[in-house]
Amino acid sequence: MCNQYTPAKPRAIADLFDVPEPAFDYPARAYKGYKAPMLRRPHSGTGLVAEEGHFALVPFFAPAIKLQYDTLNARTETIATAASYRGPWKRRQFCLIPMHTFTEPNYESGKSQWWDVYRRDGKAFAVAGLYDRWTSPEGEIYWSFTLPTINSDQHPLMNRFHKPGKEKRSIVVLPPSAYDTWLDAKTDEDARSVFQLFDERQFDAGPVPAAPARADSAPGQLQV
Repeated sequence: MCNQYTPAKPRAIADLFDVPEPAFDYPARAYKGYKAPMLRRPHSGTGLVAEEGHFALVPFFAPAIKLQYDTLNARTETIATAASYRGPWKRRQFCLIPMHTFTEPNYESGKSQWWDVYRRDGKAFAVAGLYDRWTSPEGEIYWSFTLPTINSDQHPLMNRFHKPGKEKRSIVVLPPSAYDTWLDAKTDEDARSVFQLFDERQFDAGPVPAAPARADSAPGQLQV
């Protein structure tokens, strides 16, 4: 699972996906409710649009954007049936979330310590996301997304994270060859075909030098 990450920088997004740099500001680290770029197909069905999304999916039917439950991650085993995700899943609202790092808790020292996971070559990468669009009574639009997760008990890198004895989970890091498969999936089988663990040889991880800071309120969050 993942509850914080470092969004890819605007120039990296433009270079990696051949799109204009995002036209909005966003924090250097994303936490629940924080703004971050998400890339989705436009209505034309071709190309990509960099949308101002928020980390933690707010279902279109929610009475407000502040939820009483956690929607940062969606288990792939139940993503098609869980109330918050089955609508976006059925509508194939798939997106790419560009990152430089994502952060997980490591307990190898005997206590929890935040570690960043990153590509060995330092390049940005994309993970699978599921998005929804919530509209306030005043007509304001709030895009948001969740990160699907898969079991990673047998993954040489991702099995080093989370509490001892607990199931290990990983977000879905996509190789470029899987971008279109995910974005254009027409069936459950097509979509689920990308739910695979990433090649650990391309990634590394290490302690975060300083404890990541999180503000009390999320920048850019609608006030409703």
